[in-house]
Amino acid sequence: MSTHPQTEVNPMGSSAPVLDDLSVFLVAGRVKNPAVALTEGEDAERLGLCTAYLSERYDLKEAGAVLGGVAARTSRITVGTGVIATGSRHPLLTVALACTMQGMYGNRFILGLGRSQAEYLRGQSIDATSLKAFADYVDILRRLMHGETVSYDGPAGRFDALRVADLPAAGPAPIWSVIRGGPLASRVAARVADGVMLQPFITPDATRQAVTWIREERVRLGLDPAIRICVPLVAACELDDVETLALTKSRMVTYIQMKSFADSYAKINGWSRTPMTAVQQHPQFNRLDRATADQVFHRSQLLEPAALVPDEWMDEAAAIGSPEVCVRKIQEYKDAGADEIALYGSTPAQNESLIAAWRAHRSAALV
Repeated sequence: MSTHPQTEVNPMGSSAPVLDDLSVFLVAGRVKNPAVALTEGEDAERLGLCTAYLSERYDLKEAGAVLGGVAARTSRITVGTGVIATGSRHPLLTVALACTMQGMYGNRFILGLGRSQAEYLRGQSIDATSLKAFADYVDILRRLMHGETVSYDGPAGRFDALRVADLPAAGPAPIWSVIRGGPLASRVAARVADGVMLQPFITPDATRQAVTWIREERVRLGLDPAIRICVPLVAACELDDVETLALTKSRMVTYIQMKSFADSYAKINGWSRTPMTAVQQHPQFNRLDRATADQVFHRSQLLEPAALVPDEWMDEAAAIGSPEVCVRKIQEYKDAGADEIALYGSTPAQNESLIAAWRAHRSAALV
């Protein structure tokens, strides 16, 4: 698995020491110019973040193209998919992505996979997969990355004598499972994955529960319980009110506008369904020409339904305000058992003061 040194600097000597517990998502959400990921990746490395993740979208955010560019423009930061839907790729194509990234950039790639959700994928001819199919898919990938020939007929598909002819010298990429944090998915992730990433806007209490399920299942299976667990944290540090609303509540709207996602947050976080129903019934969503609001509107166009999202939800599950307030929120998630926090929604440059404050907080804790 990729490691995150705390003191290494790049050959130019211009990057901060690596924070092994703070990472970032690049170009979160819809994007018109994916090339901004290159600058964001360079900023993330300069600021000392350990990993730059990308959630793949089926338009201008193909993971291999974007992360390959980021890896080529940087020298030490790990890059990872957070997430690729397993139903979107034949196993050989997924393995080819992982092996090519490892072969070109060394041991700097994390393959983050998820089952996705039928409601989100509707109209894209991509299937959401069952937990069994997901587990089998991961097993197929792992066997291929270790040089095995794989024949399989089951929930993940039908494949005859799959094989990777050439493997990277850096070895197989770690495979992470990206989950919402429920008990079944947590236990499957504990069994099949090298690392786990939870969903954005999960509360510290819900994080603690998911961490418990994951680590207890690892112990039960005789596996090392110290599997790495990452929580994406939506961050709006020292931003103006409009930008904060767009990055936090508007993003929440793109999730809870879908009933299946709303149900997930209600169960995992214990949040009331009433505000979620109000969002779903907002007139702006009466006649969507695509499956979800996220595929029709940009976050800046969702400010009106965003006003229906309760403030207390954002207080619980996002980092908003001064660097000191945001640092306390990061620490809440660390205290809940997360090994890594991935800043989500805002750019590395927007989080520069927060990153510096977290670095100072860590240093003070060591004194």
